[in-house]
Amino acid sequence: MAGTPSSRGCNACREQKKKCDALKPACSRCARLQIPCVGAGQRRFMFKVQTAASRSRRPITGSGDHNQETGGSSVIPVGHPSSPPSNAMTLATGAFVSVLEVDDPRYDVTGWTIFLNEIPRRMGTSELLDASAKTFASTLSAVQSKRSQPVETLSQFGNVLHILRGSLIQDKDQIVDSLCAIYLILLCQGWLSETPGQNVNHINGIMHLLNRVSDKDWRGEFERQILVTVCMVVIFESIANPSIKLSPWLVNLKKTYYGPEKPWGVDDHRGIGTQTITVEHMVKIPGYFQEPELHLHDLRSSYHVAFSESKSLCAYVTAMAESITPKTDIPSFRAYVRIQGVASVLVSIGLLLGTILRIFEPGNELLKMESAFLISEVAKIAARASSYRPLGAILIPLSLCTAWAAADDTGAEAEIERIVRDYETDFPDANWLDIAIWLRAKFESLKQRIKQMQVPVHHEILLIDAGKELAGRKSTAPCCVM
Repeated sequence: MAGTPSSRGCNACREQKKKCDALKPACSRCARLQIPCVGAGQRRFMFKVQTAASRSRRPITGSGDHNQETGGSSVIPVGHPSSPPSNAMTLATGAFVSVLEVDDPRYDVTGWTIFLNEIPRRMGTSELLDASAKTFASTLSAVQSKRSQPVETLSQFGNVLHILRGSLIQDKDQIVDSLCAIYLILLCQGWLSETPGQNVNHINGIMHLLNRVSDKDWRGEFERQILVTVCMVVIFESIANPSIKLSPWLVNLKKTYYGPEKPWGVDDHRGIGTQTITVEHMVKIPGYFQEPELHLHDLRSSYHVAFSESKSLCAYVTAMAESITPKTDIPSFRAYVRIQGVASVLVSIGLLLGTILRIFEPGNELLKMESAFLISEVAKIAARASSYRPLGAILIPLSLCTAWAAADDTGAEAEIERIVRDYETDFPDANWLDIAIWLRAKFESLKQRIKQMQVPVHHEILLIDAGKELAGRKSTAPCCVM
C-alpha cells in the first residue's frame, strides 16, 4: 500500500504505526476496518522546550521526505524563551535595582537618600543619568562584595565624566536628572578613591545647574528631595572651601518652588525632627566658620538650638537602639540607621559651633561641659554604629573628626582617635584623621586671628551701635566695622 509521510497520517494509523495513504473521506485501512478516520492529511509540528542547556545542540530537522516537500528547510523547534527579552537599558536598570535591594544594613544605601529608589523609573530619558546609574551600580556592587574595583568600572567612571562635561556645556532641560547624576558621581568618586580635590569641579557643576533652576517650576517629591540633597552637598563643601560662594537664591529657590522644607531625619510617625539641618539654617554655617566675628549673635542662637536638638535626638536614638531586636522589621531598622546618622551630623554641627564660641569665650565653663557631653555622645553613636559599617555608618566619621578637633581632654582625644583609626580600615584610602587635624588647625588659626584683633567680646554691642551710627554719615571711606 502506498504510504504518506507519517506526520500526515490519520490518528488511527499513527497510533498503530501503520502506513496511511491519507485518502478522503477515509484512508484504505480505516475503510477496511470500518473505523473513524480522523486527521488524515493534516500537517503536524514537533514542539520542544529550548533551554540554555540545550542551546549547543543541533536543531531537530524534519525527515528527508518532508525536506523535499518543503524545499529543504529545517523545522525550527518552538518553545519557552530561555530568558526574558532584554537590552542594555533593562540590564542596567536591573543592576541598579539589585544593589538597592539589600537587607544587610552594612551595605544598604537607601537610608541616605530616599530618591534613589525612584531613579530606575527615570532611566532611559537622560544619557548622563543612565551612565551614572550604571557606574553607581557597578561600583557599589564591588563594595558590597568586598572586591577591588574592576578596570571596567574605572572606564565607566571616565565615560561618565566625559558625558558630564558635555551636558554642562549644552543647553538641556533635564537639569534635575543631571543633578541626580552628579550626586551619584560624587558617591562613586569616594568609593573609587579619587583625589578629594576633584570634588570642587563637581560642586561647581552643581552650582551651575542650580543657577539655571530658578526659572523652572518643578514641584514633585523627587525634585524636592534632589534639591535638598545637592544643596546640602554644596553647603558642606563650602564650609571647608571658601572659594565656593553661596548665594541668597539657595534659600529663596527652595521656598519659592518647593514649599516648606522637611528637616533631615524627620519621622512623621513619632514627631522627631530638627530645624538645624535644613537648607535655610545650614546655609549660614559657612559664614559662622569662616568669619564668626561678624555673626556672633546669630552664631550663639544657632548653637543653642543645635545643642538642644542634639541632646533630644541623641536620647531618642539611644531609646531606639534599646528597642532594636533580631525580629525588628527592615523598614524600622532602616529608620533607626538613618536617624542615627542624622544625629551624628547634628552633633557635629553643635560641636563646630560650640568650639567657635569657646574661642571667643575661653572662660565659659558651661560651653566646655556641653562640648564634653557632645563628644561623649559621638563616641556612643560610633560604638553602636560600628556593627553597620561600612555603608550603614558612612556619616559617623564626620562627627568623629569634629569631636577629635574639639576635644580638650587628652583621654577623650585618645579614645576618639582610636575609633577614627578603626573606621579608616573600612576604605583603603580613607584619611579621616587628616581631616580632623586640618579642622583643629583651622580652630587654632581662628584663635590667633581673634587674639590679634584684641577686641573684647563684651564690646561687641558697642561696636555694632557704632557701626550703625557711622553708616548714617556721609563718608568716602568704607566703614571697617560694617
